[in-house]
Amino acid sequence: LRFKQPQLLADRWLGVRSATEWPPFCTQINLKQYEYLTPILNHNTTEDCLYLNIWTPVVANTYETIDADNHNKSLAPVIVYIHGGVFVYMGTSFDIFNGGVVSGAGHVVFVTVNYRLGVFGFADTSGGERGGSDSNEGDGDENEEVSAATNDEKDVPQNLGLYDIIMALTWIRDNIRQFGGDPNSVTLMGQSAGAISVGLLMASPLASHLFHRAILESSSPMQMNFFYQMSAPSFKRVLQLTYCDHYNESVGEQIRCLRRLSTHELNSVHNVLMNNSFVSFSPSIPSVVLPDFPRDAFNPNIVDEPLGQKQILLGGNADEGTLFLHQIRPKQFSLDTDPNITAADVRQILREMATGLPEVSDRILDQIIGIKPTTGANISAVELRQRLTTIIGDFLFKCPVVVFADALQEWPNGTDVYMYYFTQRSGRLPEWVGSSHFEEVQYVFGLPLRYPNDYDVEHRVFSLQLIKTWTHFATTGKMLPQMGINWPKYSSESGGQHMFLN
Repeated sequence: LRFKQPQLLADRWLGVRSATEWPPFCTQINLKQYEYLTPILNHNTTEDCLYLNIWTPVVANTYETIDADNHNKSLAPVIVYIHGGVFVYMGTSFDIFNGGVVSGAGHVVFVTVNYRLGVFGFADTSGGERGGSDSNEGDGDENEEVSAATNDEKDVPQNLGLYDIIMALTWIRDNIRQFGGDPNSVTLMGQSAGAISVGLLMASPLASHLFHRAILESSSPMQMNFFYQMSAPSFKRVLQLTYCDHYNESVGEQIRCLRRLSTHELNSVHNVLMNNSFVSFSPSIPSVVLPDFPRDAFNPNIVDEPLGQKQILLGGNADEGTLFLHQIRPKQFSLDTDPNITAADVRQILREMATGLPEVSDRILDQIIGIKPTTGANISAVELRQRLTTIIGDFLFKCPVVVFADALQEWPNGTDVYMYYFTQRSGRLPEWVGSSHFEEVQYVFGLPLRYPNDYDVEHRVFSLQLIKTWTHFATTGKMLPQMGINWPKYSSESGGQHMFLN
């Protein structure tokens, strides 16, 4: 299925099938910044990777009772989790994503989803001309959201990774009852790039009807403004490095050329791209699956019908920017030592982040950083680092979350939005890293409960409370009080009320 839409599994089996081993990871790059993850993420990879992992606390009852809201009283709510990884790495066969504790403690059916990554999942053959095709023409029947690609390779689907998720959601709708799950109570949940995908699918006419609530951790679709144009030029570079650009007048011939390459050959080329850029492939907009940019899709003055109007829980962590610094400069921002930086370092890093934007003078950068001409030399390395991580965290993660929450409030009828601000530290990383990007995941998935000897009692209690809070939202669309304090709905008019979690 390389460069084709996903297809439902044709094979069937009789009797009981053992499903107790992790499936393979989708083929992905080797991030030098995370060499310690390479043995985990790359030891078992393949292009044949489209699997679901399902944990269930119940067995479906043959005798079903439907309440007034069309929910089955004997079935459990469903949470579907989309992993992050900048659309180029990570996967669900990772111990931290074991959903057993969440399923048991929260009485939900918990599902994690693999989707194709990088050039395999987000190739864009449009040449950068927006509006390319990513679906075959059809009658629009919602039961045929994801169909097998035709033999005509002139229109290579964009956003295949998103189609993989849509196919998974469609399968869940049709089959989750067999695992004790309620198809009429599905919450789509994601972290980082996974949260971006959740937000994009909220506004997709092919996916929005397949889930009912959403949880977005540490990002939102508004972050797509940062890298939505990456895939087309990255694909051109792949063609050049594989010499498949010789077929410059036929997309079909180019694709056939790429299909003749081994998985290793094509993935090695992708690794070359990532040596010069942290982002290479990501969702393409506009397209059939994503007809509107997020800033338009959630704007009531532009879109007549709010496809994405759901109950929403979203938020971010106190120190989102620290691990990003480690990613772009792993030696300078090591996880083993306390980083030492200068004002010149800060300016250079901000310039690298602003690639493609107009040149910014040192004076303007100093204003952004907060350096005054009379005091610049007196700012300590610690203070400079803190300011830099705050700027990066705000720019990449916190601002997209707040902008998205504000946009959801603009609809005439409104929507229930709840925001959190995560400040807990596990103590497993250096103090300078703080409550970093991805820090909440271990608590949301119950690692302190699965590995109690590695965490003290306060962390175990906090993890259980977080699981109860997340699953209560997935069940009711409401938030549990925290330490006796009611969780307010988000409102930009009230200063963006949110709940601190620690």
